[in-house]
Amino acid sequence: MISTDNFRVNESRRELISNEPGLFPCICKYVDLEYYVGNRVPWHWHQWFEVNYQVKGESVCHIGQESIYMSPGDAVFINANVLHSVDPVKDILPRYYTLFFDMDFLTGGFNTVYSQKYVIPVLSSVGLQSFVIKPDSACGIRMMGCLADLIELFDKEPFGFEFKIRSRLSDFWILLFETTEKIRSNSANTTQIDDGKMRNMMEFIENHFFEKILVDLGIPQPQGRAVTNIEEGVATAAEIGYPVLVRPSFVLGGRAMQIVGNEAQLKRYLREAVAID
Repeated sequence: MISTDNFRVNESRRELISNEPGLFPCICKYVDLEYYVGNRVPWHWHQWFEVNYQVKGESVCHIGQESIYMSPGDAVFINANVLHSVDPVKDILPRYYTLFFDMDFLTGGFNTVYSQKYVIPVLSSVGLQSFVIKPDSACGIRMMGCLADLIELFDKEPFGFEFKIRSRLSDFWILLFETTEKIRSNSANTTQIDDGKMRNMMEFIENHFFEKILVDLGIPQPQGRAVTNIEEGVATAAEIGYPVLVRPSFVLGGRAMQIVGNEAQLKRYLREAVAID
């Protein structure tokens, strides 16, 4: 079945894919920007691999810091966990098919030889946020043929189509893997890390995902809250209950961290150690 579900995201801009984590971890969706707010797909991300196959109109697909012009007959692979959006270019609003699939659908698990050899090198490649596919080469034509077959399988659902989809998607993946070998090799040599970007990324993870990760793993966690003045600190400590552990923001190794047992100690810490008043 080809889905036409509405586009939905949560507070962290993660797309809520309709059957995630469904029984069949591969979805085909028909996207018509005529029915989207503002006739565009806003910035979002998800944990699935994505392939968009343009069938009508022209669009610009923004992927990370890159903008890719898409015409009918073009396709683009978007790596997992990559921010992206789509805007129309002209009056004819774009229409395209989207394939979503997760790694386990191809590999059967994270630690299999398939995942380690063929999928994780793509998933972890810094330079491979996306890859444009055009029918202008023998490999491109073969990849487009795989996508056309996949769309037809989703549309007609013949007997055993789930196996056929997995087989044809595997064919597509091997072609993608071969074609992107140079990109992955070049990005493997990139070792510099932007400290500012890393800090922003870690802050984003902490704000949006850390608590959920602990809950999902069943790890107990103490109550906590960020405060910006002494009054907030006193009220929060009274709500949580003494003793409380306090520390400044953005420190490593427990620097300036302290356990306080009452309100007087807390006020002294906030005034003298952190000086936020």
